[in-house]
Amino acid sequence: MYVTNIKGEVNGPIVFLHMVKTAGTSVHDAFLGKGYPISFNQKHLDISCLPDKYRKLPKYTLMRDPESWYRSFYSYYQNTTGFFSFLLRDFDDEGNSALVGINEFIIRCLNLKHTFMRYPKKATMFNNILQQQQTGHFMTTYFENSIDITREESLNQFNMSLYEWFWNHTGMNECIIVPMNKIQDLEKEFDIKLGKSNETPQENIVNDVIVEDVLIKLVNSHIKFYDLISIYNSIDEQVDGKLLVDKYETLLKEVIERDSDQKDQKDQNEL
Repeated sequence: MYVTNIKGEVNGPIVFLHMVKTAGTSVHDAFLGKGYPISFNQKHLDISCLPDKYRKLPKYTLMRDPESWYRSFYSYYQNTTGFFSFLLRDFDDEGNSALVGINEFIIRCLNLKHTFMRYPKKATMFNNILQQQQTGHFMTTYFENSIDITREESLNQFNMSLYEWFWNHTGMNECIIVPMNKIQDLEKEFDIKLGKSNETPQENIVNDVIVEDVLIKLVNSHIKFYDLISIYNSIDEQVDGKLLVDKYETLLKEVIERDSDQKDQKDQNEL
């Protein structure tokens, strides 16, 4: 997350929340390129790490749709080691590893709790990395204790998809969300121009790999995230942050009511 003083259509200090693989590094570099001073510069830290004095500032972020995000995550991290190895790689007893395919990767991402239960040795590996990193990695801010797969309360912190897990820890529920396909709106609001910082190496990109239909449907179960994108795209004109938040709340209420009506109709049909 970054705190800076904007001089675009939005004037004054703001917080930009940076979820992994959502062009946050490009936004950071664009702030610097524009000469905006960054007074808090901590990239992917848990939202709880934001100092109290910045808590009430307007918050903004960029978001990818879940399927695109999983593809980007897989592409970028496939040649790295560390916290995400248990999702991306399988290890033999001698420590050799092999990259899993994107379909298997997405299956593992859909519920982290189930993945730890399915692969208990991966939980041990995750704990070892956590201890080695101490406070040297942003992921250490996401945990209070090591993972104990024998304790339900320990596992329950992972009873969600990888996308949701990062979303929650980054604090995305607390901010004005701009979808990646509307990145020009953020540029206009902040009077910046985004480049391509921290870009995934071209040889790693897997956009052309076919993801099985069943996995597409499972990823699409992240319906609230797709709804947020639909909500944004339904806004006819950009307004200031407070009004935008109000409109988000109104439209989100409409989505919830719509989903509730659809569920009631389905229940009636099953009677």
